[in-house]
Amino acid sequence: MVKATTGEGFIILTLLLVSLASLSSGLDCPSNSISVSNNTLCECNIGYGGNAETGVCNECLNGFFKREVGNTECSACPAYSDTNNTIGSTSQNSCVCLAGFGGDAATGECVACDYGFYKSASNSLCSACPGNSSTDTTNSTSVSSCRCNAGYSGSAAKGSGCLACPNGYFKTSNSDGNCNACPKNSDTNGDIGSFSSDACSCISGYEGNATSVSGCSTCKNGFYKSSSGNSACAACPLYSDTKGTAGSTSRSACLCLAGFGGNATAEGCLACAQGFYKGGKSKNVACTACTEIVIPPLSIQLLNLHADVTPVMGEPPQKEKRLAQLVRMGSTKARSVMALALLVQNLAIQEI
Repeated sequence: MVKATTGEGFIILTLLLVSLASLSSGLDCPSNSISVSNNTLCECNIGYGGNAETGVCNECLNGFFKREVGNTECSACPAYSDTNNTIGSTSQNSCVCLAGFGGDAATGECVACDYGFYKSASNSLCSACPGNSSTDTTNSTSVSSCRCNAGYSGSAAKGSGCLACPNGYFKTSNSDGNCNACPKNSDTNGDIGSFSSDACSCISGYEGNATSVSGCSTCKNGFYKSSSGNSACAACPLYSDTKGTAGSTSRSACLCLAGFGGNATAEGCLACAQGFYKGGKSKNVACTACTEIVIPPLSIQLLNLHADVTPVMGEPPQKEKRLAQLVRMGSTKARSVMALALLVQNLAIQEI
């Protein structure tokens, strides 16, 4: 058994009394109306609007109500509310805010849900979309209208939620889906949640513009780039290179060329002075002082047998000077000539 409230009980009792009075008086009122004013006048019941005197009392439609007996029209619910498809409503308490509108139609007003909010039909406040998501329009009616913000991937309405795009990725639109990868050899410089391809820049060791057609190119030998950015590689200091290595990421990769001593990352590289040399591959070391090299007489004869060492012309003293120069420069064949000459010379001594 449903227990009526005090107000409802009073309305029901009033209807019963009026109906009984109408029956006892014999006044023949139209359907959905009762007699009033000492049974001399017919009026439409609560929940019905119109004029019983003309024989028309219509049930209040959805979005309307009538709380009192009388020959008046039904009252409309506040803007953006209805009676939830119920007809014959007898009180404003039956009015509820439409889906997409928050508030309380029974006591106040209904306001459209803002961006990032939604609500089904009821007298309550709008609900916020899940974290890092929003709606494309106002007055959204369901959480399914929520989409992951630009810079976030996933599904706002499902359990996965919306996660920030990691370094090297971006997403430009409010939508549920995956982030886009930056072009090759570029990233977002450690930033997450990027919402534009403009956030992509060439990584260290690469130059150019990640957002252009040409993209990012490897720093060439003798160049380096130590940080992410859409900029050119920096050149190593004068008389140094990166030892033939491309894609260098630091100035420390710069090494003084052969014939130049010093430190490319500090005081720089200077040409070896007279009487000093530096051979081999590039490296950051000082030039080495030359030492006197004694050429065995036999070396000159052997040198003539190794014409591919170098075309040496002139008298023996000139040949000795050239051979010593080749030895200091690191010529493998010149050193072999020297070694063989010393070996033969030592053997000749032992024979004596």
